[in-house]
Amino acid sequence: MGSDDGNLKPVKIVGIGASAGGLNALESLFDELNPTSGMAFIVVQHLSPDFDSIMDQLLSRHTQMQVTLIEDGMPVEANRIHLLPPGKQVIISNDKLLLAERAEGTSLAFPVDELFRSLAQNVGENAIGIILSGTGSDGSRGGRDIAAAGGVVIVQSLESANFDGMPRSACNTGVVDLILSPGEIAKTLHRMANEEWPQHEKERNSDSMELVDHMAPSMRLIFHLLHQKFGLDFSHYKSDMIARRVERRVKLSGVSDLESYADSLTEEGDEINLLYHDMLIGVTDFFRDCKVFERLQLDVIPSAVDNLHEEEEFRCWVAGTASGEEAYSLAILLAEEFSKRGIEKRIRIFASDVHEQSLAAAGRGVYSHDQLGNVTPERRERFFIERQDGFHVAPELRKMVVFTPHNVIRDAPFTRLDLITCRNLLIYFTPPTQQRVLSLFHFGLKTGGTLCLGGSESLGNLRSEFQAIDETSRIFRKDREVPSTGIRGTLNRVAWTHTTDTTPPPDRDATRQLLKTYDQLLKRLNCPALLVNEKREVLHVLGGAGKYLVFSDGRPTNDVLQVIHPELRSHLSLALIHLRRDKHPVTVEPVKCEINNQVTGIALTAETFESGDEEAQTVLITLQVTDISADAEVSPTLLSAAELSNVEHLERELQFTQDNLQSTIEELQSTNEELQSTNEQMTASNEELQSTNEELHSVNEELYTVNAEHQRKIDELTELNDDIDNLLTTTNVHTLFLDSNLRLRRFTPRIAELFNLIPQDIGRRIDSFTHKLQDATLTEAIREVIRTEQPVHREIKDQSSQWYLLRIFPYLSRGTVEGAVVTLVDVTTLQVATEALKKSEERFDLAVRGSNAGIWDWQNVKQEPIWCSSRMYALLGRPPEQELTVSYWRELIHPEDEQLVMDALASHLERGTPFDIEYRMEHGASEEYRWFHMRGSADRFGADRVVRMAGSFEDVTDRRLAEEGVQKAVARRDQFLAMLSHELRNPLGAVTNATAVLASGAADESITRKALEVVRRQLNQMSRLLDDLLDVSRITHGKIELRTGKVDLRHIVEQAISVVRRSLNDADLSFSVEMPTEALVVDGDPARLEQVTVNLLTNAIKYTPAGGDIRLSLQAEGGFGVIEVQDTGVGIPRDKLQEIFSLFYQSDETLDRSNGGMGVGLTLVMAVVELHKGKVTARSNGPGRGSTFTVTLPLSTSAQLAVAGPVARPSVAIRQVVLVEDIDDAREMLATLLALRGLSVHEGRDGAEGLELIRKVRPDAAIIDIGLPEMDGHEVARRIRNDSSFDDVRLVALTGYGQDADREAVRESGFDLHLVKPLNPESLDTILSELADIQRGPAKTNV
Repeated sequence: MGSDDGNLKPVKIVGIGASAGGLNALESLFDELNPTSGMAFIVVQHLSPDFDSIMDQLLSRHTQMQVTLIEDGMPVEANRIHLLPPGKQVIISNDKLLLAERAEGTSLAFPVDELFRSLAQNVGENAIGIILSGTGSDGSRGGRDIAAAGGVVIVQSLESANFDGMPRSACNTGVVDLILSPGEIAKTLHRMANEEWPQHEKERNSDSMELVDHMAPSMRLIFHLLHQKFGLDFSHYKSDMIARRVERRVKLSGVSDLESYADSLTEEGDEINLLYHDMLIGVTDFFRDCKVFERLQLDVIPSAVDNLHEEEEFRCWVAGTASGEEAYSLAILLAEEFSKRGIEKRIRIFASDVHEQSLAAAGRGVYSHDQLGNVTPERRERFFIERQDGFHVAPELRKMVVFTPHNVIRDAPFTRLDLITCRNLLIYFTPPTQQRVLSLFHFGLKTGGTLCLGGSESLGNLRSEFQAIDETSRIFRKDREVPSTGIRGTLNRVAWTHTTDTTPPPDRDATRQLLKTYDQLLKRLNCPALLVNEKREVLHVLGGAGKYLVFSDGRPTNDVLQVIHPELRSHLSLALIHLRRDKHPVTVEPVKCEINNQVTGIALTAETFESGDEEAQTVLITLQVTDISADAEVSPTLLSAAELSNVEHLERELQFTQDNLQSTIEELQSTNEELQSTNEQMTASNEELQSTNEELHSVNEELYTVNAEHQRKIDELTELNDDIDNLLTTTNVHTLFLDSNLRLRRFTPRIAELFNLIPQDIGRRIDSFTHKLQDATLTEAIREVIRTEQPVHREIKDQSSQWYLLRIFPYLSRGTVEGAVVTLVDVTTLQVATEALKKSEERFDLAVRGSNAGIWDWQNVKQEPIWCSSRMYALLGRPPEQELTVSYWRELIHPEDEQLVMDALASHLERGTPFDIEYRMEHGASEEYRWFHMRGSADRFGADRVVRMAGSFEDVTDRRLAEEGVQKAVARRDQFLAMLSHELRNPLGAVTNATAVLASGAADESITRKALEVVRRQLNQMSRLLDDLLDVSRITHGKIELRTGKVDLRHIVEQAISVVRRSLNDADLSFSVEMPTEALVVDGDPARLEQVTVNLLTNAIKYTPAGGDIRLSLQAEGGFGVIEVQDTGVGIPRDKLQEIFSLFYQSDETLDRSNGGMGVGLTLVMAVVELHKGKVTARSNGPGRGSTFTVTLPLSTSAQLAVAGPVARPSVAIRQVVLVEDIDDAREMLATLLALRGLSVHEGRDGAEGLELIRKVRPDAAIIDIGLPEMDGHEVARRIRNDSSFDDVRLVALTGYGQDADREAVRESGFDLHLVKPLNPESLDTILSELADIQRGPAKTNV
């Protein structure tokens, strides 16, 4: 904003009030607001005085206008935001802002109200009040003042407000013009600032808003629509006020001009109702203008009550009552005056208005705490009843007031009134209408009655009919019964249509007739002439005819015969008589006259002039100057001298007769007016008598009805008394009725046992009896209840340990306390049940706290709230203070699950199907969706209606994840089994074919060798598969064990290369190796590390096409040994780089499915590397771009390798062997292999046979299968070892189980070696050598 803007006077001053949540609304408002609107903005927020505010900095980010903290005396400037400092209050006076400290010690402050009130007083219709988000009601009272001053009140819409307390309170006042969002408020302010309104300045000047002839067609259409819908004629209202109200609605509705607005009123909508509401002045309050009510209370009302006759009713009329506050205020004053005098309240207050909605609100008599701000606490306590929806007018007050529709302009007034109040209504009427209404008020008042007007209103022509009681307060007393003439009569009502061709009202007929006559005369006449009407009154003087008129001293007259030149008077009089009789023009011969000392001849001509109105005859008298000496023709109607003398005599008599007649007419008019007034009073009295007669008939009927009702009530009371007697006799409740002196009035039989009472004790004091209750303060408690009227409830015991619920209530009769009622209810069973319930609740609470599940209770299925246990809140990750509702619960459900859950809930509520469902909900802490299991059961009232539902709630995310893992594992297992079947069938097929070749006998030696090589190679393949299966089992159970030592990674890599060298050559791949010259020593298991390297190289071979490259490198990096295998093969998709390490994972890119494997190689690699505290990673740029696997292992802190010296052991030759195997083929083939090596083999088919052979043969070694029938291998070994004579026998376990636990079991059974099937024939010699080297001893075994 430029510096010059601050000197501009604002076109409007906008007061903005906000509280909680108001910052967002303010930011949204100023984001959309034009910084050069020409308006000034005053922002008031509820800020704590204990903290510095940075509101100016925050708002500066959202507007280009300058944001300034208000200082005392600061002028209001356009295009500037004036911000209220914390702890202050601000008002505006003379375009300056005045600050004041907020009063200390006051808990409530209303700074927005204070600002709005000052805006209304100092700016008036240029004030705009905006109420934004906030709690409480600040701003609603000030909004009323702005509306009353003609300003605009705008409220933020409840939907867009974070807190709707302040907007809702303002809306409830009924004075809000617009309810908009902050952005829409900004647009509305733009229109106000840019004057995008109807042409109110161009169309309205001093006469532009005349409501009859010169009214614009659009305005006439508006009046017609209002009159058509509401029956109210606004032609009697002041034009400037009507224009302002209409223009205000035009502005607020946002249309471009008045004509468009008038057209919009013809459409369906609420705008015409809003316009009607704006046209009517409805701002009122209790005891508004306190000085006026003080004067009424101190002087007027006491004097009026003094003048009432016995049994006479005090009658009052409140005209324009709006929402009823003023009527009730007068009712309070009258009720207090009558109560003070101790007389019956014979009060009738007629409260009238034309707005039926306001009358309906007044009839309800419900007001807020703010609306009762001017009512003292004592009056509020006496005359109002506080309820949940507000303060209700007490019935005592309500029955005094009769609210009725009434139009003060059109309808007959109420009569015989002691008091009329009509404040600030007449100022909106035109002066004739004001006089009409005041005349009606005068007629309705008794002589001596009081009239109270508004501060800006006066009596006008009726001032002489009233005596001022208090001129300042505008309180007057009626002096006499008959008002002055000239003020009575009825007002003509204009038929409002929207056409321009309208008939003018009667009060302008004379003027319009004169104008038409002028138009004709100016065309025809140039000589001197006089224009007179049928009463001979001069209407106009033409052509210099004024010199022939003579006015005498005294009261002036307009009669042409009185003012015409004396020498012409008789001639003119006779001419007029002839003209009236004959209806033809009359000419008088020239008459000698002396005009201005010059003698001349004047010829008169009188003729009737037609102006178009048959009822009004106009006469034109022409005066022609002639030469008196010349001979002139004499008209045939020329008069003689005798006739002229006779005419003069007749004229004098006629004048005397006319004077007498005029006097008589005036007296008759006065008498007629008096008779008319009396007739009106008689008519009104007759109407009231008829009304009273009807009321008497109605009262008579009511008396008959009341009498019948009383008789029926007596019967009912008799029956009720019998019922009470039976109730007291048969009830199980112990009851005592006591009067105010604690004397017995009545008691039940059961309480008689506790107090030792008999029927004759009625009337005795209760404290004269002993009782069996263990309560020494009972009597004192009864006295306290009678004194304070506060009931007492407590549990007591009697001497036999019976429990009772003691309740003492005040005994009320006609609203006063006249004793007490004491009841005792036996609650012994209830006490037992309560104790049991308490224990049950404790158990339940303990169970709930110990359970992992949450508990929920939907106590009313028709409402939103759901009670939840603290555990359920914890499961949801929500704070316990956050209430869980049905709507909020639905918001937390995963969108994909919501319909499923709601269908299940609806099915349970409607058909009773089980509600047991798992679904996902948003977790508050992590903001992720977790799985929950909810169960519930509904409590039904009858067969159908569900009233309550409760159940449990459990987090099952881990279980669901585990189940998903299991499902994936099962899928991989199935894939693995299918793959295993494939992998086993391939070598078995090759072995089968090779066996067939060998069995054919037709094959030569080379084919035989080739077949044997196939069998050997395929058997090795199956052996590897079985080893992998064993490793899978170890991985699954986490039982891979390492035999660690100092290992040089170079030796590991060299050994692995030697294992895969043949596969590399067969695959036609280029292979390169990079290894350091120094040793890279790690702490590891050499076999497992070799297995890792072999698996990585095997994978590279399988997935690299012929002609590809494989590179293996070994190097040291920062204390780690790094093995890297890189290939140019098929590559790996980026999203599979982690999944390839999963168990049973198989790539579809294997080039040779015959060597596809089972998908456990990389899983073994990761497991072994991690057991060595290392890490394995895979990299690839995508399919077809090769892959790189990197293994990182920590180097040993001690790089020295252990050197084992040779140990000389004497060998024992193995000659005899016992072979125990239940599978014949396996046994025979192994026996054959042993026999080919020169051993003597003894075969056993089961454990018992094998044990017998060992004992019989005493072999050097026994090879025993573990899974033997009848007696397993473990039992055979234990029995052999239990016999010390067989200590030298070497035992070898042969089994398909190769896990570590199996090896441990074998060792504990006494075996010396553990061999895993299938046995490799090539390693048989090594095994026999190891057996020979074993030294049998009682304390030494080697597995």
